[in-house]
Amino acid sequence: MKKRWFISLIIGIIVITGYCVGYMQYGRDMDVCSSYVTSFDNYQEERLTVVANKL
Repeated sequence: MKKRWFISLIIGIIVITGYCVGYMQYGRDMDVCSSYVTSFDNYQEERLTVVANKL
């Protein structure tokens, strides 16, 4: 009985951790305020100004 309880606890911790990581990765909004591209012969640079929501 203790082994089944321990396995359920481990699975629960993995699910909760996965949910938190998924929220941190995909659940927050981000807006790009301005951007511009600079390009030379074999070089391209893009600069972004990003505003992200804080927790």
